[in-house]
Amino acid sequence: MKSWERMKKLLLMLAVVFYVVSSSVISYGAVDVTLLNNTFVRGTGNPIIESFNFAGGDGPAKIIIYNGGIENSSTEKVSSSMISINEQVVFSASDFNQKVDYLEKSIQISEGENIIGVLLKGKPGGRLAIQIIQTIDAEVAEVIGPEGGVITVEDTESPLYGTRIEIPANAFNKFKIISIKDNNLSSLLPEGTIDTGPFVDFGPDGTQFNSPVYITIPYADKDNDGFIDYSDIPETDIKVVNYNETDQTWEELTILSQDIEKNLITVEDIHFSTKVSIATLNCTGPAVIFAIDGLKFKEVFSFGFWPDDLQPSYLQDAIRDMKLNNINRACVITYSGPGNSAEKRWDGNAHKTEDIMNDLKKTVKAYYDYAKNNNRKFVLVTHSWGTILGMLALKYNNDVNPDLFITLSSPYGSINAASQLVYPAEAIINTFLWDEIYETYAKCGQPARKIENFQFKWTNYWAWGDVISGPIQKLSAKDIQIDQTYNTNRNWGSGDTKRWHAITSLNKTVMHYSDFNQTYKNYADNFINKVKSEIVNSIGDGSGIMINNSNFINGGDESTTSTTVNINLTATDACGIDAYYVCGYFDMTCDPPGPCPLTPELIQCVLNKIQDHTPFIYPPVKKLVLNMPVETVYSYMRPAYGDTLGVDVCFYSACGYYACAFDSIKYTGPSLR
Repeated sequence: MKSWERMKKLLLMLAVVFYVVSSSVISYGAVDVTLLNNTFVRGTGNPIIESFNFAGGDGPAKIIIYNGGIENSSTEKVSSSMISINEQVVFSASDFNQKVDYLEKSIQISEGENIIGVLLKGKPGGRLAIQIIQTIDAEVAEVIGPEGGVITVEDTESPLYGTRIEIPANAFNKFKIISIKDNNLSSLLPEGTIDTGPFVDFGPDGTQFNSPVYITIPYADKDNDGFIDYSDIPETDIKVVNYNETDQTWEELTILSQDIEKNLITVEDIHFSTKVSIATLNCTGPAVIFAIDGLKFKEVFSFGFWPDDLQPSYLQDAIRDMKLNNINRACVITYSGPGNSAEKRWDGNAHKTEDIMNDLKKTVKAYYDYAKNNNRKFVLVTHSWGTILGMLALKYNNDVNPDLFITLSSPYGSINAASQLVYPAEAIINTFLWDEIYETYAKCGQPARKIENFQFKWTNYWAWGDVISGPIQKLSAKDIQIDQTYNTNRNWGSGDTKRWHAITSLNKTVMHYSDFNQTYKNYADNFINKVKSEIVNSIGDGSGIMINNSNFINGGDESTTSTTVNINLTATDACGIDAYYVCGYFDMTCDPPGPCPLTPELIQCVLNKIQDHTPFIYPPVKKLVLNMPVETVYSYMRPAYGDTLGVDVCFYSACGYYACAFDSIKYTGPSLR
């Protein structure tokens, strides 16, 4: 009974934690724009309708009336008045009298210019202040008229900080709401390019100007080292493009200036749409590796599960730190989300899953197509909640089949690791998991396939000590427990979950590697190398090594009467040949006939380590010409007629993979036994 009570308390505690997580609300950027702020005064004589034009965007707005004016409500009020918007009466005579101080109503206005009509009645001198306010989905927005103006994003916390529009006088003839907002279109970028800054949508979309306007947008080089963040792309190599929604194409704009200190670039244009700085994806190597980060636990768990907030792109950084010899940094991509604002960026908040999924599945498909169209392999590496995002993206993309899918500490397998009655944490995790998945289905539709139908190589690493992880137990997934040699505890409070979940991030900063004892340092190093080996072996499973031979034929029926066998092979690989391994043996026939008294015996095994490669440069085609005599065979085996010499030769690429050749040669000379 006591254990049941303790379990109920744990369930309650976890339920509260997950309720706090699940009740967060995602809000997107919006700004209130005052479209009209006028005070009207009742004159002498017969009442007349005064009309004024004001700019607006298509959609709802709010009209506010201060009868008697804003500044001094004791002034004379109006009575029996009328206000119309676009010839539709909003307030009629019955809405006004001397006791009415304030009125407010939602109205519908149109894109472009609108008309307000005001008819005031009552004593001369009566005042009526009118405001019309519209909420615009934008970072900043202002009403600009024919006299021109300047709009700037001044919030230093905004990813659009520094964005600026300078509209000269007479660029257009009417008042407009000019807006700046984030609008990620990364999945629509031309193949082989990447964005190097935020996507900035200038509105109203499609606005045409009589003369060029000057547009400044930021690009990403926060450390001012002259290279785009998380890449090896020089900031001088970027260009600015404009999305043409009609043709669904990108058009390059002429760069007027570039401020390398403030990381701003200025262009001119005569119409509005989404603009972004981009660069060619200078991926050189046999694969594209796409990484998806996981949950930011410290932000969502009150007990501070995670040691520190994760830096952006921690998984990408870890993979790049592996220094995969034939893959440059540009080939390792991270998913950042459908926008650059805090609300739209993928930052580890699991509740954004349904909001980012449509963008994620398009982005994964775009990089997969880029890899395959350029004869490269595609590797998807995910961690923590990123594994759920990766699984969903693959479920929605029936035609995306990565050459390798790696899941690191996936909560999808947590429920499979232990009994719900003994470990209630897994039950809570599973409920939370499926709540998010079903919400994604509700918003994005049912996926194209089930996980059981995945037909690609999938390795799932999990730890018993990490309560968030577990075995997937699906047909295509290979489950590997990484802490079998350690006496770990499977619960929240022991510290093991934090430690092992951090180790599977592959990132030593996340691990607090320097605080580990030597045992855990060794394990972390070995685990990183294990994942690295799996990646390089999937990237180059031997297909990158070319073996040319003159007298060495795989599976051939060659014969020889010589007791000296010469092997001549040439191996070529883009990374360089790092080592070769040779092993020879005899298959003995029986002489005289009868049971063979001897088993095949080893005659030669040699592993030669060489240095014949140039790291990080692709493709330095290196050759190794290997002349290997396997001599004086008779001194080892004394062959008889019909004995077969088998020789294995394996060449090891500097990138970690290998390819082998095998030949068997029948001895047809006189028996030497």
